[in-house]
Amino acid sequence: MNANSITTSSAHDDYELLSTAFDATGTGICFLDESGKFLRVNHAFCGMLGYSADQLEGHHWTLAAPPEVVAYGDRFLASMFAESPKLPDEWRIRRKDGSLLSALVSFKSMTLTSGARRMVVTLTDIEQRKSAEETVLRRTKDLYRDVVENVSEAIVVVQGNQLIYGNPRAVELSGFTLDELLCMPFTSIVHPDDLLAVRESYKRRMSGDVPTVRYSQFRMLRKDGETVWVESSGVRIDWEGQPAVLAFLSDQSERRRQEEALIRSEEHHRQVVDNATEGILVLQDDVIVFANSRMGELVGLTREEMVGHSYLDDVHPDDRQLVIERYARRMRGEHVEQNAMFRARNRRTGQYIWCQVAVVTIEWEGRPAALTFVTDVTERKILEDQLKQSLAERETILENSIVGMVFLNHAGRANWANRAMFQIFRIEDESELSKLSKSLESCYPSREEYLKTGAAVAKAVSQGISYEAELPMRRSDGEMFWAYLSGRAVNPNDLSRGTVWVVMDITKRRQLEEDLNKSEEHYRQVVNNVTECILVVQAGHIVFGNPRLFQLTGYSQDELFTLPFVSAIHPDDRPKVIDYHMRRLRDERTEQYYNFRIVNNQSGAVIWVQLSSVMIEWEGKPATLSFMTDITERKALEDSLKQSMAERIRLETLQIQAELKEAELARPSCSHWRRYSMRSRCERLIGTSRASAARISSVVSSRPGCFASLKARYIASMTDCSISAPT
Repeated sequence: MNANSITTSSAHDDYELLSTAFDATGTGICFLDESGKFLRVNHAFCGMLGYSADQLEGHHWTLAAPPEVVAYGDRFLASMFAESPKLPDEWRIRRKDGSLLSALVSFKSMTLTSGARRMVVTLTDIEQRKSAEETVLRRTKDLYRDVVENVSEAIVVVQGNQLIYGNPRAVELSGFTLDELLCMPFTSIVHPDDLLAVRESYKRRMSGDVPTVRYSQFRMLRKDGETVWVESSGVRIDWEGQPAVLAFLSDQSERRRQEEALIRSEEHHRQVVDNATEGILVLQDDVIVFANSRMGELVGLTREEMVGHSYLDDVHPDDRQLVIERYARRMRGEHVEQNAMFRARNRRTGQYIWCQVAVVTIEWEGRPAALTFVTDVTERKILEDQLKQSLAERETILENSIVGMVFLNHAGRANWANRAMFQIFRIEDESELSKLSKSLESCYPSREEYLKTGAAVAKAVSQGISYEAELPMRRSDGEMFWAYLSGRAVNPNDLSRGTVWVVMDITKRRQLEEDLNKSEEHYRQVVNNVTECILVVQAGHIVFGNPRLFQLTGYSQDELFTLPFVSAIHPDDRPKVIDYHMRRLRDERTEQYYNFRIVNNQSGAVIWVQLSSVMIEWEGKPATLSFMTDITERKALEDSLKQSMAERIRLETLQIQAELKEAELARPSCSHWRRYSMRSRCERLIGTSRASAARISSVVSSRPGCFASLKARYIASMTDCSISAPT
């Protein structure tokens, strides 16, 4: 065997091998000549098209081309031989039965040694993949459609100022039907005042001058004429080959209403803070960051002068360490007793005033701070010092009260009590508490009081409100004492969880009140008129009032707010109050304080009050903010003092007249003695009267202006009653 035969045999083997591989591969392969006729096809190619090899070989390739390709088959074939990159790699192949098959196509042209050109084409069946992709695409489209049609935002497409798409939410928000929306310009549903801004935003978005997503707000005009605030965000898209804006609109009407309500609420709170009778401070990092006007009055500075400075600048040196320690403990989160007192300096007068503070920790601009309420208690401090001198055995009840706590089960039996409760009721050990777990009747003065209180408690608890009362109670040793009782259900919706109660022994406070009633009248007047009523009057009606107002007038809040503001005023005083009110509304000069009577709606009692007012704005309209103080006891005190002084002068005068008459009956030789006796008695009368006036003046001076008119009238009466003694 020579070399040529060996080469021929090897070539034949290679041909057989390639031919076998050609027919065995799962990829469809065909060879085309330059005219486009099939020269050879493999089994896979035939299986894909549904033809036999004999039915394909020798026929034009367009036999397997879809109708739209057959029309320009020659150009398509030329592009294949040129291996044009513009030809797609996925074709639709026509099968023998007329159906179309999706196939991934690759082709390669080649030139034989003889110069003939051939084309090798491979087909990969991707019908299943295409079907899966179409299924996914269809599901995706359905999902997107469901999302778009059910999203809470309105979605619209605007092209050339024309609405060309709107989802159901857009229809709901605008009140128009979809057909109506798609027939109208987008600007026709925009409020005229916002039209310029919306057009400018649309123009800039279409030109690409704004970010892809940008939020803006404008007012939409609904079909029913209602104005709706919406927030808009949009992106530029291509819609059917033309630029457009895809916009998302969300209804902001409720949020705007809430924001406006919040602004009104903040304005109300600002007015209350600015006109409060207490000083208000916010301390942060030992520095004042906020102060109201009243605080500036207390220390003699403006708010601007206080902000940014240390809160210790005006604290008395002897009190600074106490204030520093309490502030530090509170900022560390430790429990600190409220209502501490210290002295602060007034910069204008140079005098120190006594201040009582209540503090709560808050967040101020994202950082911890102390909200501090400061009350000028200088007059009360003076009163307390005077009371300590006359009542040395008494202690300040409010600062030394011991609070007891007890948990009662749903049947009203004591299950647990703290140590303070043991001390209040003088319970020695747990065994005595177990007696209370059976019944609390022994803690009350009588069974009638026990049942009466129990009924009131049951009513309050069933209504989900707190029960508060001051009532006499009995200790375990039988001693009676006065207690403040306050409690409520652990869970108002589940009364089986029991109730929690706070008990304070207020016996000393009650005794102190009795002692105060026995003391001089001006002391009781000061103590009993600390609390003020606060009310806002607008358009002839009360639109705001504090609880003291309802308590003093005897009206509920609903009653007082619906009636004219003069309803609680004594009929004889209404013209005066209306005149002052109208003059203040006209911005005329009026007295700062004036007095009149009110009638308690429940008890019918006539109550004297003193009123001071300032003009404010309430919800954008003029109103008067008034502070009303109960001065009934003060009026009674004035009448009592006048009667007392008049009676004393009358008795002294009668005594002198009697002595003068007796002296006239004496012998002439006693004329010198008579002149001396008459002079001494007259001087005693005048001295006693003036001493009484001086004593009243010393009391009045402790509260300037409180008894000024009474003092003036009394001293004047003393001057008129002066008697010249005979020489």
